[in-house]
Amino acid sequence: MSGVTTLLELAESIKKLLRIPESEAIRAASLILGVIGFEDAMLDNTLDPERRKILSALSTYNIFYVDRQSVVLPIEQKMWRIVRWIFNRDALRTIQYPESKEIEEEESVYSDESIWELVDYEVSSP
Repeated sequence: MSGVTTLLELAESIKKLLRIPESEAIRAASLILGVIGFEDAMLDNTLDPERRKILSALSTYNIFYVDRQSVVLPIEQKMWRIVRWIFNRDALRTIQYPESKEIEEEESVYSDESIWELVDYEVSSP
């Protein structure tokens, strides 16, 4: 699921999960969204310890997770490690709206075959 996550949506989830006051949750959400913006990933080396601590706490709920990659630099032949924090919007939505669920194919409005039957209607002339 993609889309834009607002400050208040993220703050509400942080408040609920970390059980902190609303003002602290809004501040934490602001710190995170200030770095991530409209993307779904951020480099770990751009984070200060406070932001990293928030992301680490949220990673226990799978809202953020770490993606590690190793790349060999062609000229120096040195290993370069890239660590990114990935924003899992689906996990956030599941926490925000626990009762909502995707419509499965079997539950589709078209699954009832009777809707395809032709019905005879009498047409009256004017």
